[in-house]
Amino acid sequence: MLDFVIGTKTKPGAVDNLIAALRGMDIPEGILYVGYPIVATENETSAIDALFTSPQCGVIIFDLLEHVPAGTEWKEIEDHEDRLVAGLTSRLVLYKDLQKRGRLAFEISTIAYAPFPLAAPTECLVTVASSTDLKKKLDEIPSVPEGLLIHLNAALQNVSTIKPRKKRASVKEQTSRGSLLKEIEKKIANLDPWQRRGAIETPEGPQRIRGIAGSGKTIVLALKAAYLHAQHPDWTIGVTFNTRSLY
Repeated sequence: MLDFVIGTKTKPGAVDNLIAALRGMDIPEGILYVGYPIVATENETSAIDALFTSPQCGVIIFDLLEHVPAGTEWKEIEDHEDRLVAGLTSRLVLYKDLQKRGRLAFEISTIAYAPFPLAAPTECLVTVASSTDLKKKLDEIPSVPEGLLIHLNAALQNVSTIKPRKKRASVKEQTSRGSLLKEIEKKIANLDPWQRRGAIETPEGPQRIRGIAGSGKTIVLALKAAYLHAQHPDWTIGVTFNTRSLY
């Protein structure tokens, strides 16, 4: 099942076109984050236009191009994408579950996506796609190794650092209670679709976050405040609460 988490849309036309293109494909599973995550690039922070994670299609940074004026410096687009990959890599490589001998155990690909047919110069290293050839480009990208996606999405959502899981290194039998708990803990390390939207999406007007005790309201609110601050560092964001865990 495809899930779309719509954060800040700086290029709404290209975003809507990309979502429509992905929905029209036979992709069984994946999450498209729009305007998320925010990564450090050199001396600044930048929100990735769109990030797609899928067992079949791999990990893809979409650099959205709503219009490409004449005289565009494709080298600048290439450099920008390189900075985004470096920023995301430096963030994800801190997670042991995503490493293989000190490096990421999967590849981060980039696609410059436009809502219209577009061709880059032959000497350009930027991978360009539109809705007409996106499927072909996705088929060329390496998939994510089995079992890594759940850890990848937990790292992207920052939940694994906010909710450290109890280590169960002594588990040996797959049918034991410890093994069952270990599997459950893997799943709750990721936000569910409603939590993802609550933390990243910002609708017009008030937004109410409801849930029973232990359902993740505190984590959603903390992530939302952090995301809004990263997007709007000049805003004054007030958070009031009556629980020690949020503090």
